[in-house]
Amino acid sequence: MKKNSILCSIILSLLLMLTAGCTAAQTESPNVDKTAFKAVKGDYRVVETDTVDGWWHLFIGTTDDIPCYFTIYDISAGNPGVSGEITTMNDSSLTIKIDPDLFEALPADWNLSGNDSELTMDYTCSDDNITLTNNGLPVVFEREAE
Repeated sequence: MKKNSILCSIILSLLLMLTAGCTAAQTESPNVDKTAFKAVKGDYRVVETDTVDGWWHLFIGTTDDIPCYFTIYDISAGNPGVSGEITTMNDSSLTIKIDPDLFEALPADWNLSGNDSELTMDYTCSDDNITLTNNGLPVVFEREAE
């Protein structure tokens, strides 16, 4: 009887550890407006201009580890531009906590804040476009067809 109790306790402990790990990775960011996030979630390609090169790609979505993920990267070379977790988002602005290991460059003349650990932007959406603005410089991304 005692062996069964010990075995049962071990199994329950293992199950609790496994489920705790699963839910921790899927926890939503409390300062992210879920409706706003769902509205902008997707893959985008930059609209090239005189000040913005056409190789930038934007992805807003989820990963196994990050519930509100944001990345802008060089689609032709595969190099990261800037990536991280959306920590704050409402219907007109968002803040990304930058992953320093995945930071190389920003489109246009955008600036990081918070000791270079955050990127804060205003945004607007229209049709299939999202316009991200930082440092007074807007960059337009067009949603890619699914």
